[in-house]
Amino acid sequence: MKIESKWACLGAYIVLFLLWGLLVVGGRQLSFSMDEPAHITRGYTFLARWKDGFWYFPLESHPPLLNIAEALLTYLSHPNIPLETLDGWGKNFISYKVAFTQYLAPLERTEILARTPVMALTVLLGALVFRWGEELVGNWSGLLALTVLAFDPLVLAHGRLATTDMGVTAIGTAALYAGWRWLKSSSWKWTVITGGLLGLTMLSKFSGFLWCLSFGLMALGVILLEKQSCWRRISQMVVIGLTTLLLVWGGLGFSIGKIGIFPFPVPASMYWNAVIAQTGTTGQRVFFAFGKIWKGQHWWYFPLNFLIKNPLPLLISSFTGLWIFLRSDQSRSRLLTIGLFPSIYILVSIVEGMNVSYRHMLPVHPFLYLVIAAGLGSYAKKREPRGWKYLFWGILGGWYILGTLGLYPDEITYFNEIVGGPERGYRYLVDYTQDWGQSHKELWDYLRTYPGPEPQVAHYTRLHPGFYGVSFRSIFPSTGSEKDPAPFYPQPGRYVIGVAPLYGLTNYYDHSTNLLSGEMEWFRRATPTAMVGHALFVYDVKTAPQWVAQCIVPAVPLDDIAIADGFDRTNLRRVDFDCTTAWIYPGGNDLMGVYVLHQALLSEQDCCLLRCDPLPDSPFVARHLTGTHLSYEQRRFSLLPAFALYEWEGDSLSFPQSLSTHATFADTPPVASMNVSSLSPPVSMDGPLSFLGVKVYPNEDCLEVETWWQVTGWPITRSFSIMAHLLNPEGVVLEVADGLGVSPLTLAAGDVVVQRHRFSRPVGETEVWLRTGVYWLDTMERWGVTDVPGTDSYLVHLELKR
Repeated sequence: MKIESKWACLGAYIVLFLLWGLLVVGGRQLSFSMDEPAHITRGYTFLARWKDGFWYFPLESHPPLLNIAEALLTYLSHPNIPLETLDGWGKNFISYKVAFTQYLAPLERTEILARTPVMALTVLLGALVFRWGEELVGNWSGLLALTVLAFDPLVLAHGRLATTDMGVTAIGTAALYAGWRWLKSSSWKWTVITGGLLGLTMLSKFSGFLWCLSFGLMALGVILLEKQSCWRRISQMVVIGLTTLLLVWGGLGFSIGKIGIFPFPVPASMYWNAVIAQTGTTGQRVFFAFGKIWKGQHWWYFPLNFLIKNPLPLLISSFTGLWIFLRSDQSRSRLLTIGLFPSIYILVSIVEGMNVSYRHMLPVHPFLYLVIAAGLGSYAKKREPRGWKYLFWGILGGWYILGTLGLYPDEITYFNEIVGGPERGYRYLVDYTQDWGQSHKELWDYLRTYPGPEPQVAHYTRLHPGFYGVSFRSIFPSTGSEKDPAPFYPQPGRYVIGVAPLYGLTNYYDHSTNLLSGEMEWFRRATPTAMVGHALFVYDVKTAPQWVAQCIVPAVPLDDIAIADGFDRTNLRRVDFDCTTAWIYPGGNDLMGVYVLHQALLSEQDCCLLRCDPLPDSPFVARHLTGTHLSYEQRRFSLLPAFALYEWEGDSLSFPQSLSTHATFADTPPVASMNVSSLSPPVSMDGPLSFLGVKVYPNEDCLEVETWWQVTGWPITRSFSIMAHLLNPEGVVLEVADGLGVSPLTLAAGDVVVQRHRFSRPVGETEVWLRTGVYWLDTMERWGVTDVPGTDSYLVHLELKR
């Protein structure tokens, strides 16, 4: 053996050992995912009852091979479970699976027993990819392919779970490798091996027929091209086909029956009927993307996943390797050999696939590694790369490895930098696998490290956090939830919500529009305290709103019943106001609350892929929503009109800066008030208000002025109005804009009221003054200025620029 080959083999052993360690140690930190108990249940039933266990096959169809492997160690350790006595036996697999769950305890032991076969198959896949890459180009190319596999987040994520995805990938890849060897040698040894592995592939998952189809097309091409050994190839193909079908038939107990409307019985009828039944379920799958729920088949689902769920170095290397392959005439035949299956698989997946998880594209990945290794290996053989190219590929490799290890052991939630990584990727795409129940152990660790009130948890998997020692209360949409959180603002406490229920994947959305329902809207918009396993959002709600202020234009959005239901409280203070003429800050800076705006006041924004928050049409409303955040939005009219809620934290109120302000009496012109000392607001008045100042917003068409006031007395039993006269320096009234956009009877001590006064822009005037004050509506009596006896209004100098 050459020195180069020895070093490559040593490197392969090291990488395989590291891969095994990452799988085993990471698997110990993850709880059972949603599908794992079902696979173990099926496998145990096959092992314990063989043909008597076939009753569930039409109900919960999965080929038995990998399920048997995953349940074997559990069966050997506990072979006497009374299956026939379990609820659902013989008629309802879901009930039967739930009843079987009690026999999975202790869970950590069962996790190890069930996942070990899959981890072993993952390591064997790594060895196979090394061998195939080595034979395609050379030793170092094989080592490169293995290294890419070992640090692929998709491989690490599913290589440690007791499901069928990694198993069928490993066995199917082995079948195609054997077929490739058969195509090269036409030996009877590889004939039998190929047929056996193809049969095992079909017994692993129903997608196994795609491996058979790909091999069949490759073999047909060889038969047509190799005229001299045609009959030998044909006879070997017959043996391969018979071996494959015999294994499938034997794996299902040599059963015979009818397939649909087929007129006569055929072998392994259960298998073919199950394949037909499963193809009919693809239209029932849902996922979340770009602000809405998508149901059924969408061609762009897997291409989108490919672009955002794979590391950027892997994408760059894949496209580079493919480009090198396509440029080389000598490599095109090899590209056809390793590219036919992924091409067929991708095409079928895009057209007919189950759009529920990128894990279904795992079978394609071994061929990505081969393309990368063969392409870069061929390039390195033909020409000596320059130093900067070594540096580039070294940086790319380090980025790839560190990026994967940085997410360990939560690789199942991987998103690349295009969408902001796993911390932000859920804004673009959510499927079931991201929150698959795998984070319950991590949740237990988090709650122990950061103790707090008993969490209220929204979950959808049968093995809930309680199986892992977490004390919690279930909330919507969990089965058997005790009480749903208030949709507009939950009560103080700790909430834990998985990304799947948070984004409507538990059949919780508006089926007429596929928009998300409002039950979790507040949580989707709130900033979580933490993300556990990048799959569970923790919210520590410590405060509660004290008031609800509603704009009454064009209609009042919420009545008292809707407010009580939405906030789960009956003691919230309600203030209605006209937001086109005034704004109110109930309690000033001291109290947290919520503003309610009718959807007619808002405009949708175009943000390309993501839906942006709507913006107010009115600049006045937009100014006063600064410091708030959109916390709830109902986009469609139903029992309530479409509306939006904006939370005010109560600590970001910016009062007006001091302008030149003078206290005057009655109709004193501004020129006569110039010698009067300026006042520094706030200034008390004889009525239940103090004057806080003025803000000016000039523009080309009009002059907009805001007068700011704070309520100092309560209760208020008389109506009043805010005076606003625009004057020239000689005291001539240019325009009047009195008014009050909120009922005085709803005001309370501490409230800050901002009255909007709109004037036409004065023509030819460079200096104008605002006379403002307050007067009772019933008597038209002006309020006096307490700090300056004998005065009843303010003059504020407004300088206009030409």
